[in-house]
Amino acid sequence: TGYAVEIGLLIDILEQAGLPAIGQVDLERRIHRNQPLPNLSQMAYVILQGAIRKLEERHRLELLTEVGRGMKLINTTKEHFNLEVHEIGDEIRAPMISVPAYVERRKSLKGR
Repeated sequence: TGYAVEIGLLIDILEQAGLPAIGQVDLERRIHRNQPLPNLSQMAYVILQGAIRKLEERHRLELLTEVGRGMKLINTTKEHFNLEVHEIGDEIRAPMISVPAYVERRKSLKGR
């Protein structure tokens, strides 16, 4: 869920259907309400974690265990530096088709 959903879907589509199944569209105009740099940094870090998580799953690697999943931010003042570590990440949910209540609900709706 969250910011890494799109990259996860693109990686899944690439693996299952190949590059020809992915298209790019020119929207001509795209409105993006900019956020402060720290917020954009956190968004980018979550997206990076999502891509790395997919690599770990695909190649049975453990890349993030060595560096940790926390985002390290260096804050500076005129006199010193300090390091802040923020635990940032997306919640990973199971595919809906694997949730028994969802499967049962779908079955009950098919008969209507």
